[in-house]
Amino acid sequence: MSDAPPNEGPLEYAVREYRRLFEEARLGQRPWDEEATLRALAEKTHVTIEELRAALSRSSG
Repeated sequence: MSDAPPNEGPLEYAVREYRRLFEEARLGQRPWDEEATLRALAEKTHVTIEELRAALSRSSG
């Protein structure tokens, strides 16, 4: 998480990374597997998948 802004917590980082990866997939730069992406980000950042899903749904509205 060394590329995270100074005041960004693990959940914010996970949301930002999810969006970046989703955009790369949307542009055809990588395959997309939402469940695998959520699991990997949750494991990397030590947040739960449920926390990540909730943050994504809050931030997409």
